[in-house]
Amino acid sequence: MKICIKCKTEKSKNEFHKDRLRKDGLCPYCRECRRTKKRLIRKAKYPHSNGYILLYMPSHPLAQKSTGLVYEHRYIFHLHFKGEELSCEFCGAPWMWRTYKDHIDHIDEIKSNNNIENLRALCNSCNVARTRKIHCHTSGNMAIEYDGKTLTAEEWGREPGVKVPGYTVRCRIKAGWTVYDSLFKDSRKKRVGIESLFVTQD
Repeated sequence: MKICIKCKTEKSKNEFHKDRLRKDGLCPYCRECRRTKKRLIRKAKYPHSNGYILLYMPSHPLAQKSTGLVYEHRYIFHLHFKGEELSCEFCGAPWMWRTYKDHIDHIDEIKSNNNIENLRALCNSCNVARTRKIHCHTSGNMAIEYDGKTLTAEEWGREPGVKVPGYTVRCRIKAGWTVYDSLFKDSRKKRVGIESLFVTQD
């Protein structure tokens, strides 16, 4: 005899499925409770830890093979635009329902709001760039503007044509240098070429 942990009823061992991972070799739920749980699963909506909503639809073409679940916003978008040629709304790149490359973005940032008016197709690059923080607008960073472009000192140090590192740019700005001189004036400390380290002596 065994007690089901769900209905708390003592039943014969024949009323439990086998489970090799358990000490007694039996599932903790009886057969009836397992059937009830499966029926509820097929009708339920699952809240995802990231705020999305999942639907149990194992026969849907966008469903995950391992779980049979599909994201509700992808299901609704597929329902409206199935068979149509889509493109990224920002850059115009082809959009082809690929899981990790073609995203469906929530315009109002509310992941549970899956109205079709709140959904749009974005490629992976545009979806990432949409939420990327602009470092020069972050508190504590020095924003330096030149020729219509605003970057931090470290970002300027990685730009082509700037021959000094970001630390030098930042120090020059604090010392009162002009932006042009801070970016493009050569450093007094000349770098030693690597070839000079291997000079052979006769």
